[in-house]
Amino acid sequence: MDVLGDTMLDLIPQLPDLVTIYSLFAHYLDITTPISAEATQHLAAYASGQDALQLLDLATSETRYAEFIGKHWPNLVDVLEMFPTLQGNVPLSLWLCILPALTPRLYSIASSENNTPGELHITYHVVNFNAADGKKKHGVCSTWLASLKPSAALV
Repeated sequence: MDVLGDTMLDLIPQLPDLVTIYSLFAHYLDITTPISAEATQHLAAYASGQDALQLLDLATSETRYAEFIGKHWPNLVDVLEMFPTLQGNVPLSLWLCILPALTPRLYSIASSENNTPGELHITYHVVNFNAADGKKKHGVCSTWLASLKPSAALV
């Protein structure tokens, strides 16, 4: 399988000796990024009927794929909802190959050790938007940061 980009398989040397499936999906895989055109082709093999045909169509038509992404900005959950015949049929090994690795988020330090010793303040913008289909989308880390209490420890 020739999958582009950094996938979970690229990160195997960096994983802890023991990692749960929950931890893989919560901390290592980017499940919020739209599915790639190449991934739709691989997923089509595990879908049936109209779902398989639609996934193959997305994989083979750049125009329809671009329209699909522009309208839905579909993440992992969206794809499973839109193509229900995939549910329970896609092996974990394929998800590990087609989902991108979660990449570090970079933020600006907005504090000085001189003014706030022992504290680190960061600047960020919460990413929230509506896809063209009206479904709300949220940033991975900025949404998590916004949910923290001001005195929360991040380590």
